[in-house]
Amino acid sequence: MDPPVRISIDGPTASGKTTLGMWLSDRLSIPFLDSGLTFRGVALGLLDRRQQPTVHEIRAFLERFQHRPYEPTKQDSPEAVLLDGVDVSHLIWSESCNAVLPWVTESAEVRQEILDFHLNLTSKRDCITAGRDVALTLAPAIHQIFLFADFEVRRERRRRQIAEGGHGTPILGASSRRDIETKAFLEGRTGALILDTTGLAIEDVRGIVVEKFGL
Repeated sequence: MDPPVRISIDGPTASGKTTLGMWLSDRLSIPFLDSGLTFRGVALGLLDRRQQPTVHEIRAFLERFQHRPYEPTKQDSPEAVLLDGVDVSHLIWSESCNAVLPWVTESAEVRQEILDFHLNLTSKRDCITAGRDVALTLAPAIHQIFLFADFEVRRERRRRQIAEGGHGTPILGASSRRDIETKAFLEGRTGALILDTTGLAIEDVRGIVVEKFGL
């Protein structure tokens, strides 16, 4: 049996990860997972708390939580996060979720629980996974992509995305320490592509990725 096809797409906010990931998903007919939605889904479950959750509480919450990847063969079933079987995807972009999101992203213990959750979802199946530092945390992918762009370009992309009714939070800062560490980790690795998307149209990015990996 052939090993599962796994592609990771990493990089800072608004560098083009999700756009490229969904396009590759459709092209290759394999599922796509935006790992950031899991973090936001967990944040949603913390809205009624007044302090950092314990690992036990996070584990209990994840037992009620489901992250359904985008399936290109099921166009009427988009990527979604569910709590107790109910789709709550429309709730995870609120300002309230933004306020508690650091409890999820900045705790090493919470991040480990979510990593284990993602590994369970992706390590034994064909999957394209996009998100911050997935190259450092998820099971090795056969193709690893790191996208980045100038801060002002990424900020304008996100501003335009929100203005057009899309989801996302405004970009307030430059690349994070994890972004820098991930880029350094991938530099020079066989099977990795580091791509500056600052002056590129999405069609250009697609063409470079297809040519690099023969997809």
